[in-house]
Amino acid sequence: MLPLEILSLMMWKAAEATRPSEPATAATGIPPSVAVTRP
Repeated sequence: MLPLEILSLMMWKAAEATRPSEPATAATGIPPSVAVTRP
């Protein structure tokens, strides 16, 4: 099983591929898929 760091990085990269320029990602480091669910 992969470490959480690698899993989160892969998920983040996948999210970045679908949403290239997400301000919330650059500001907080939260993946776009997660940032979208937050106000």
